[in-house]
Amino acid sequence: MSVSTNTRGFTLIGLVSVIIILGILATVAIPRFIDLQSDAKDSAVMAIAGNFKSGVSMAHATWIAKGGSGPIEDLPLYSDAPDRSGTVDINANGWPVQHLLDPHEPTPLLNNDEDCVSLWRMMFVNREPTVSAPGYADYPIVDYQASYISPGQCDYVLREEPAYKIYYNSNNGKVTTTIP
Repeated sequence: MSVSTNTRGFTLIGLVSVIIILGILATVAIPRFIDLQSDAKDSAVMAIAGNFKSGVSMAHATWIAKGGSGPIEDLPLYSDAPDRSGTVDINANGWPVQHLLDPHEPTPLLNNDEDCVSLWRMMFVNREPTVSAPGYADYPIVDYQASYISPGQCDYVLREEPAYKIYYNSNNGKVTTTIP
């Protein structure tokens, strides 16, 4: 009687080699997948800043097309509806500063949190991403917190990650982002 000792299977060395290779792949691949979430947030904030800048540039171009001289209240930007819902107020330098329907200001300025909020909402007509000033009831559920920081300047801080910011200077129309 003959017994066959020719069995097939994994050797201990083969199994250990496979485990080591999987461990190496896991240590290399997992950090890259985690980094993708950060990259996505970076890209989203930069895209929002780009959209905001496009709205600012469109308002400035409209101001230039209307003669480009001095402040204008209720400049039709998205529409010239009788309720002035598609208008924006422009400062003396030709940059958008607010979207307030009342009270009228002969020389519109960006000079408080509410101006920052109204301007953001005008630049994003569909109200997305959402924004609020600090201390308002809707602040805990909005995407960005708007803060007036100095004459003609606003910071828009991503609520869930305050290191991400969009900065707007209505003195020169500059829009910049802070990405950690």
